This record gives sequence, structure tokens and C-alpha cells, in this order.
Amino acid sequence: MYKTMKCYKNVVLAEIGNGNLLHVNGSFYLTIVATLDEIERGNEALAAWQVERLYQVQVAGAGIPTPYFDWRSEPKTVSFEELIFHNGVCIGIFHEGLVFLFDDEATHRQEKFIGEFVTGPDRTVDVYDRYQIKRKTTR
Repeated sequence: MYKTMKCYKNVVLAEIGNGNLLHVNGSFYLTIVATLDEIERGNEALAAWQVERLYQVQVAGAGIPTPYFDWRSEPKTVSFEELIFHNGVCIGIFHEGLVFLFDDEATHRQEKFIGEFVTGPDRTVDVYDRYQIKRKTTR
């Protein structure tokens, strides 16, 4: 017996009922229980790819004449439920509301608007989290 795992799988519009519906490149995807074969391929994708979050922090305080924003990064954990399968092939990841497709480099770097940060009277800075997927390096 294996653990039941769900993922996004392409479906025909007539099959769509209740669930998390995702629209990618003209196809619709719904959260459905994965097959044993998909679990194997999904685990291979999770082992090969990682999502990294880049975010800004304000650096200010004693010894810093002018506050500034600096970029930091952290690896994000991707769950199996965030994998996207098309006809049994793992094609990408749906993470933090963003779609990353392995074979489409245009989707490898994306931004998510977080909000405005007040920097002074009548001044704000738009703040974004930036996400990217990349192949994990092997050692």
C-alpha cells in the first residue's frame, strides 16, 4: 500500500467538478490522486528542481548613514501537491500562485507583489518577492 498523493493533472473541461482548477497554456489542471508511476516521476522532479525565493530587507541602524535595501534568498520546500502533470509527464510546479514550467525558461523567474513599504513622508517602495526555479546541483 502506498500513501495517497495528489497533484495537478490535465483534464477535459467536461470532467471538471469541484477542486483547485489551474489553467496553463490552454489546458486545465485539477488536483487529482497521482498514480504510482506519477509518484515516481514526481519524486524525480522534486529531486532535480528547486524553488528559491529572493526577497528584500531594509538595512538601517547605527553606522549606516543611509538606509538601503538588500536582497536575500532562501530555498523553498515544494510539496508533491504542487507538481503539474500533463498526460502523465511532470511538466512543472505551481508554487505561491505562480506556474513554473521546466521546459519554458520564460517561467523560471517570476515576481509576486507583496505591497508598499513606507520609506518617508509621501514616499513608498513597491515590494516584491522574486521566485526562480533551477536545477539542483549534484555533489
